[in-house]
Amino acid sequence: VSINAVFSTAAAEDLYSPFISDQEFGYRSVNVAAKQSDPDSLLSWVRRAIAVRKLHPAFGRGKVEWADPPDRAVLAFQLHTSEETVFVATNFADRVAEIEAPAGVDAFSGDRVGGLLVLEPYGFVWVVRSRAAGSP
Repeated sequence: VSINAVFSTAAAEDLYSPFISDQEFGYRSVNVAAKQSDPDSLLSWVRRAIAVRKLHPAFGRGKVEWADPPDRAVLAFQLHTSEETVFVATNFADRVAEIEAPAGVDAFSGDRVGGLLVLEPYGFVWVVRSRAAGSP
């Protein structure tokens, strides 16, 4: 990474605000190139989430059916299309929460899930159920 994090060719003293250059949060360690190669970075996670979302038409075209989970910290709903149903649950609490989820496949891991699920603090789950041909 070059001077001014490649955002400007101006001299450092001519910049409106100097770039952060400390070891932990400076542009040499916190930059797109570094985050692209880190599978645990927020950038990598967002890219995976977008890819999963694009695979499931219910996210863009599904009819919403709101759930009423017993734990008020959990927001849950289902998105329905003729091809699939996606169950979405998000825990907005800083504590573990439980949610009853329909049987299906976890959209991120591909694992079969369903029944009583434990959501970590601020955790979520997307459960996909594809419709078999001829089923409602």
